[in-house]
Amino acid sequence: MKLDDFKKLPPRQTTSSPTRKPTATSTAAQDITEFLDNWKTEFAADCGEFAPYKDGRKAIFQICPFEPEHNNGQAAIFQNADGVISFHCLGERCKDKKWPDLRKLREPDYDD
Repeated sequence: MKLDDFKKLPPRQTTSSPTRKPTATSTAAQDITEFLDNWKTEFAADCGEFAPYKDGRKAIFQICPFEPEHNNGQAAIFQNADGVISFHCLGERCKDKKWPDLRKLREPDYDD
């Protein structure tokens, strides 16, 4: 997804207190990096920190969110220099899982 795609998303409805940090999709004007950082904090706290990777960055899950047997860092969230976000796991059973699949798994109200 590109930044323009995220700008089209409606704000998430939350029941959080006003002192809580805004949710990942609460402000359409947030840039993609801030969106992803907030999303990871809220929905993927079990994912490692982002580190440089090729022309962007990646954050590795020690345990795949789809297949717990994939527990040696086979799954990761990627963001390239253009802001495009992806998810990939090297495990055979979930190799076809993509970023929208991860969002559906982790975000109760997500619908692509």
